[in-house]
Amino acid sequence: MNTQISKGRDGWEAKTTIDMGADDRVLIVSTHKTTGGMVTSATVNKRDGDFLLWDMFGDFNQRTVCKGARCTEKTVRDLHQLALDGIEQTMAAAVAHYEA
Repeated sequence: MNTQISKGRDGWEAKTTIDMGADDRVLIVSTHKTTGGMVTSATVNKRDGDFLLWDMFGDFNQRTVCKGARCTEKTVRDLHQLALDGIEQTMAAAVAHYEA
């Protein structure tokens, strides 16, 4: 599990990449600013060499946390950690998505 927190174009953002161990899939948990506040989402991408590919119609995508808050470093860290605390459930949902 690799987490990076940085200040991007739209404010603070966090990104964690977790290897799923099958079919070169990785689960990416990201926290960033949106129009209504902060959002954390989880998506599965497929590793293809140095690139990550995402199929909009077939790959797993789930919004895990949404909060109307200011985009500060502390808010991003706290919301991202909240999503990572429940990562087992998110990972189970992603695995079930590909088993169906």
